[in-house]
Amino acid sequence: MLIALASGSIEGVQSLLIYLVIYLITTVGSWTFILALNKFDIISKQKKRLVYINDLNYLGYDNPLLAFTRTIIIFSIAGIPPLAGFCAKIYVLFAAIESSLYFLSFVAVLTSCIGAFYYIRFIKVMYFENKNKSQFYFKLDRQKSILLGICFFLIL
Repeated sequence: MLIALASGSIEGVQSLLIYLVIYLITTVGSWTFILALNKFDIISKQKKRLVYINDLNYLGYDNPLLAFTRTIIIFSIAGIPPLAGFCAKIYVLFAAIESSLYFLSFVAVLTSCIGAFYYIRFIKVMYFENKNKSQFYFKLDRQKSILLGICFFLIL
């Protein structure tokens, strides 16, 4: 966001506003997922909230639609094309390049690639980690499902 502001142009402000709206949508989708998903631990017989990344073990097997929605949200945050997060980042970078901020644009692309490595870990855990046999996930209630669906389609 500061890169768009540093460009000091109308295009920079416009790209900042686009970035803010898309960032808001992806953040709402991400936090809705995290706060709405609960698991039931068979061993302790308790309903628990997600605390660790490993609590998402094999969610792609238990609830593939929810895992796919989370995957799209994560890809958008990481800036994978053709999702909305990529468009937001590209608008900001174009505004910076138009203002001759080449080094800052290079650093932004580099840090975005490094950040994508950490985002991909969520996807690895959801689809490829060993399933914990002592837990299963509760269904989301209607309001949270609708909110996740809206965020999903706006990101696409």
